[in-house]
Amino acid sequence: MTPERWDRVKEVFQAAIERDEGERQEYLAAACGSDALLRQEVESLLREHSSPDGLISPVRKVDLSGRTITHFRVIEKLGQGGMGVVYRAEDLKLGRTVALKFLAPHMAVSGEHRARFVREARALAAIDHPNICAVHEIDEGEGRLFLAMSFVNGPTLKAKIAQGPIEVDEALRIAIDAARGLQAAHRTGVIHRDVKSANIMLDSEGRVIITDFGLALLESQPGDSHAGMLMGTPGYMSPEQVRGEKGDRRSDIWSLGVVLYEMVTGTLPFPAGRNPASILNDEPTPLKSLRPEAPPEMDQVVRKALAKAPDERYQTAEELATDLRKLRGPVTEDTSKNRLAHRFSKWKLAAAAFGLVLLLAAGAAFWTLRLRLPSGRPGATRISVAVLPLQNLSGDAEQQYFTDGMTEAIVTDLAQIGALRVISRTSALAYRNRGDTLTAIARELRVDHVVEGSVLRAAHRVRITVQLLDARNDRHLWAHNYEGDLRDILRLQSEVAQAIAREVRVRLTPGEQARLSNRPRVNPKAHEALLKGYHHMLKWELKEVLRGREYFQQAIAEDPG
Repeated sequence: MTPERWDRVKEVFQAAIERDEGERQEYLAAACGSDALLRQEVESLLREHSSPDGLISPVRKVDLSGRTITHFRVIEKLGQGGMGVVYRAEDLKLGRTVALKFLAPHMAVSGEHRARFVREARALAAIDHPNICAVHEIDEGEGRLFLAMSFVNGPTLKAKIAQGPIEVDEALRIAIDAARGLQAAHRTGVIHRDVKSANIMLDSEGRVIITDFGLALLESQPGDSHAGMLMGTPGYMSPEQVRGEKGDRRSDIWSLGVVLYEMVTGTLPFPAGRNPASILNDEPTPLKSLRPEAPPEMDQVVRKALAKAPDERYQTAEELATDLRKLRGPVTEDTSKNRLAHRFSKWKLAAAAFGLVLLLAAGAAFWTLRLRLPSGRPGATRISVAVLPLQNLSGDAEQQYFTDGMTEAIVTDLAQIGALRVISRTSALAYRNRGDTLTAIARELRVDHVVEGSVLRAAHRVRITVQLLDARNDRHLWAHNYEGDLRDILRLQSEVAQAIAREVRVRLTPGEQARLSNRPRVNPKAHEALLKGYHHMLKWELKEVLRGREYFQQAIAEDPG
């Protein structure tokens, strides 16, 4: 074997062991192509690497669960990839849950792999954006290098797609947020190079978070030590990556286009098992053929993202996000509730299959109220309003369900006013903790007014603080505090909604006035259980639905009437 040939074998071998076992065969097919001997040589090394008696250092499978490393108590293993293992852990200093990513033992002795691991930490630390997984620190304990990162309590996008193609509007929302995250990374000079559905997570509120920057490239780097190698995951790699070229931010845009196609159709435009030359030469099946209800403009967006030549693609992730936002259009509470009703109807079928009849019976009255649509006024110009997520001032994260319930209630009350167009809570939720100015948020959501505020609950009292901005002239119109007994929570929420309508010069119809004014007192325990049930229901996972059922049953037990 010539030195050049041995270098090539080592390159492919090193790249293969950095991938999950489930992805290795796909990678080898792409990297080796028709060179059967190269694949045979690499697979031989992989077998040696995996064998306890092999001549090459084997993979040591050590479970760190239950150990305390530096100031982290490791709780459970979450997953394992080629480069490392991820655990859920407790930060004993700050009392928070984090994710710890440990560099794999067989890579810890390699200076190159350690350097890449540190580079990933620095790349993540340089990006401050809600759609990028935040890194808290990099440390070493018990001879293991690890990253401490934000813990995302939710599934990967890949797992969500495995349940079936995603609704078109939801796929657009996810793609827009992912594009925002990539744009933030690109602004700091970081190219992800491995964008795929398995590296995009959805937290308990549906927020998109891009993870795993293990193959990231810093544009400021003088060179790429992996030039000529396939960097990425087969099926998601851009043509330039397939050719072994360095690639740039437009390679990430290609991969996000693949993810959008995958979300809408449930399949990849260029399946990983196919000859990688198909990425270079073939065109994907049109979206319309696989998803007839997809708008024609979406196929145009996907085709532009998947243009073979980088110069013909979107040049920035922001350009892609802009077209996706135009395609999605403004999301109002009206349309959001129709989508919610559609999603809920699916859960009714699943609930029957799993014996959740009690859930439907317990939540029927609640959902009937929540899904009621406002009656518009023909010919009238509707004033647009966005209610941003209210801040939880209690200092107790466990009270978030209460604050979120207050936000949803105010949005629902406003949506019953026909002269208002209310942006859905899901759309507004994307701006939680983003730090954007209210003017910028209003411009992006295309609304006339923005409402923000906070909730403080203490014992049997609650205080709601709200302020209103006129985005058309960047002027604060009004701010006020509302305080009362928890039994009067519905009245307080109604007063907030009526005050907002009054300040934006909307006149209520007699029917709207009657609906918003006639608010009975509530049983605080039943109301709290109802909010908790609603909070868990909206996570749209079976275990959360089961918890929601329990809280709905508690609400009925507390207040049968």
